[in-house]
Amino acid sequence: MGRRMEVIDKEYLKNMYDDYVANFSSPDMAASYELCEYLINQCIDNDYKKIIDLGSGISSAFLRYYQSKFNDVIIYSVDDSKEWLEITKEFLVKYNLSTDNLIHDIETVKENNFDLVLHDYGRMGTRQKYLSYVISNLTNKKSKIILDDLHKNKYKTYVTKFAADNEMTLVNIPETHDKFKRYSMEICSTQIINH
Repeated sequence: MGRRMEVIDKEYLKNMYDDYVANFSSPDMAASYELCEYLINQCIDNDYKKIIDLGSGISSAFLRYYQSKFNDVIIYSVDDSKEWLEITKEFLVKYNLSTDNLIHDIETVKENNFDLVLHDYGRMGTRQKYLSYVISNLTNKKSKIILDDLHKNKYKTYVTKFAADNEMTLVNIPETHDKFKRYSMEICSTQIINH
């Protein structure tokens, strides 16, 4: 039957986001509302069931809200900061969202073949270090892999070269552009783009 957008309470999500950036993080550090909304829309449109959020926070809350509406969805949230993982857990508890599969070390994730991967793991150097690992160990050819913070020139240069060296393509996601000029891109196999 597929997913239905009408089960998603957008006003609730907006209020949850506003609470997060007012009391748990700052608007310029948290994942953008635009990205979080895009993630929910992609989950609904593509019937995603197995999702990993590399980097926890408000994006994990949005994805776990989606999970709360559909009982066949599994979410993993992985963060390189134990402190930030605890903050995420506190926020999830506040909104009665699942705290299952909160993981500190990316290399301990036993699952693979995720439908959706948000790679927002740690600082930019950590993201670069683990990009190949993420693609090789957590995805398959059908996985949607979203890279956040491509407004950072050094990171974008690295990702662009990585994509070219690995016969991959970067696709801009206009829906994720925000007031801080941040945005995300999808990285995917060039063969998928050409078909």
